[in-house]
Amino acid sequence: MSFMPGDTKGGIPQSVEVEWFLHSKEFSDWSNNTPSEIKYSSASDEIYKKLQATNAHYIQRVDLTSILNPELIEKIQADRLNTQLKMIIIFRDDKVGITAEPYKWR
Repeated sequence: MSFMPGDTKGGIPQSVEVEWFLHSKEFSDWSNNTPSEIKYSSASDEIYKKLQATNAHYIQRVDLTSILNPELIEKIQADRLNTQLKMIIIFRDDKVGITAEPYKWR
């Protein structure tokens, strides 16, 4: 995830909401072992919906005020035209971690 100048009108975001799924064994088996012509047919919609419901679903709001510290913002602002704020999201089962760093893109 990265933010470019002008992406947010209200300045630096204070938090971000992250949402993800962990596929169940049943869902993974069906998804990996079912031929595409069957998996993407209208007849398999009910199977997909039933198996999708078995997946673990998580939503977590992450406070960015400690991640987006003033020193990091100063590094990015020092070369605004060539630097993005790069945010790296790391999923660990039911937890999520976010790190941020300046990213020179040109």
